[in-house]
Amino acid sequence: MIKHKIYNDNYIIKIKALLLAIMLIISNGTVASESKEEQSHVYLGGQVGVSHFLGACSSNAIECKNYVTGGGLYGGYQFNSWFALEGSWHDYGSPKTFYGVGDGYYSNATGVDLSVKLSLPVTDNLDLYAKGGAAYNYLSVSGNDNVHLGMFESDSSLDGIWEIGAEYALAPNWSLRFGTSVIDGIGNAKTGKSDLYFTSLGLTYKFKAKPEPKPETIVKLVPEATYYPEQVTLHFEFGESRFVVESKQWHSWNELALSVKQGQGKVSITGYTDAKGTDSANDIESLRRATYAADMLIKAGVDEERILINSKGSADPLVNEDLMRNESALNRRVVIQFNRRVGS
Repeated sequence: MIKHKIYNDNYIIKIKALLLAIMLIISNGTVASESKEEQSHVYLGGQVGVSHFLGACSSNAIECKNYVTGGGLYGGYQFNSWFALEGSWHDYGSPKTFYGVGDGYYSNATGVDLSVKLSLPVTDNLDLYAKGGAAYNYLSVSGNDNVHLGMFESDSSLDGIWEIGAEYALAPNWSLRFGTSVIDGIGNAKTGKSDLYFTSLGLTYKFKAKPEPKPETIVKLVPEATYYPEQVTLHFEFGESRFVVESKQWHSWNELALSVKQGQGKVSITGYTDAKGTDSANDIESLRRATYAADMLIKAGVDEERILINSKGSADPLVNEDLMRNESALNRRVVIQFNRRVGS
């Protein structure tokens, strides 16, 4: 039988309490971290590490190899960003103990377990996790001592298993896992009993569907609007306020008013008359015509603050009325100057 040192159960109780506290902290934190989206998926992985059989050797052992290489496979289903159900199989390795010539023991421990795994996202790529569940373990011991030659003992038991660690996403479907699991008391009185700590590095593959490509955003290039100076002349009958739009660009007053409204900057409106009246009468008449055109634009939606009204009476005639008396109507006019918008 394996001679092993008896450890205080209070030590393991403290370890269990610590692991349980960590799981509670993670479970509370994961509820608050639902903002991290995680597609439900199946995952598989493999791990290698070091098993420590604490208490496997007595103090009088000449040689004690209770740190051995182990490995395993695991897989599970990730329901959301923080909750998974996971199962695993492990070969925890073969510790050896020697007490003298012809007095030594060789052991091997394997186990399967089913656990709940809780994760707490720390960054976009890094999660902390804690696991807790039940493990079915098998321990075999063979060897010789001064009394028994060729002895063989084995034991299988259902034990609790706990694990804490961290997981780092290498890519959408690949991640690295580093953690330590604890099994309280593997073996029995015949095989020898020890507490098992397994520290490992694992590689996980997640069977996640490829995310659907986001629809490509089509950016329509809208040409910037440009503005060009424009001048339009309105002609009036003698003594009248009615006018005629003289322009090839606009076929009606409504079209002209809309263009002025969509323009930019100030709108200059200047009234003119012919030379038939007195200067004072012509000044009043030219102001009346300019004001009339301004009021019409304001009614069409042009901002009043943009409008500048001027009156020049009979100044700046288009035709010489002394030479072309029948063409004096050309001088009775209102000139509108503004910056016309071209493009979007």
